[in-house]
Amino acid sequence: MKRIDSLTVAQLRIFKTDELPFNSLRLGASVQKIRTEFAFKHITNIPAPMTPDLLGAIGFVAGEVKTEAGATVIESLVIESRRVLLTIHGPSEVANQTFDRLRGMIREVDQRENKPELVPLIVTEDTTTVVHLDHPILSLLTGCPLEQLVGGLDSKIEKHGARVRIYPASFRLAVAYDHVPDSLKLNNITLADKVISIELRMGTAVEDNIYFISSPNPSTIHLQMVTFLEELLARR
Repeated sequence: MKRIDSLTVAQLRIFKTDELPFNSLRLGASVQKIRTEFAFKHITNIPAPMTPDLLGAIGFVAGEVKTEAGATVIESLVIESRRVLLTIHGPSEVANQTFDRLRGMIREVDQRENKPELVPLIVTEDTTTVVHLDHPILSLLTGCPLEQLVGGLDSKIEKHGARVRIYPASFRLAVAYDHVPDSLKLNNITLADKVISIELRMGTAVEDNIYFISSPNPSTIHLQMVTFLEELLARR
């Protein structure tokens, strides 16, 4: 892997019913407290059905979090009655640190006597990267039926007087979750299908080997997956 141009992590945390103090969080003072802590430029109330939560959601956009590693952009934060959705332009470690700070603030504004610890039932993550690979994904075609398909299509494409190049621009793999644990089922939590996607970066030359890669993983595992892809391409 020559270079990583961008890395974005989206985290979703789901809590037990009524664990988040949603009414307290909707108070003006609470909203301003969160806005000030993370320097959000915009705040919005998100009504149903724009959010799946019938109670609506509180949305924060374009903020930042400062850690020992420096400042990291927070793309968005959405708080619903059971879910917290956080998207940052940085690794999972920074996203976790951001939520830890948010958790403390949520507990501060919680007006109940016995405050929950706010431990989520599940945390799911999606990581997307734009990376410069050492090898083209075209090498995956070598010696397989797909290579014959691409070669055979050349005579079956209208060329309009030009020379045509046919190559795969993306690979997509579905990820389905079977046998969901009872601990999630009992709390009405399902796991939606996800996708592993490897796509040629729009606006770049195929020879540059720049790819948009996404997976339903924390950033550390995602980068391990990219390294595995590179090793596979090298062997081809």
